Amino acid sequence: MLEIKSETENWLINVGEPDEGSTIQVSLSQYLQLAEKESLVITRHGKHVGILIGFQSEDNWLDYQLENDPRFLQRIQSARQNLQSGRGVRLEDIEDEFSRSLAGKAN
Repeated sequence: MLEIKSETENWLINVGEPDEGSTIQVSLSQYLQLAEKESLVITRHGKHVGILIGFQSEDNWLDYQLENDPRFLQRIQSARQNLQSGRGVRLEDIEDEFSRSLAGKAN
């Protein structure tokens, strides 16, 4: 028995058996609309087997891809380590240098 339940609200939808594709197919668009507001947990016989995540916009989808890309996460971790070891540049310093550069070009 497949079920879809809200992570934050107290409701549960009985989807049917996995081989009853028509039940799931007919309802999928409804579940996706619900998933745009919050992630939905999919369970089989009471055990968590998946999660349905909807996106309200293309930007949300791109953000999700980036946030879950191991290469991006590695770059973030590396940048944090560099900052902690003193090998970073403050944003204020970059802005100041940029402002000085623009002022020099104006003269």
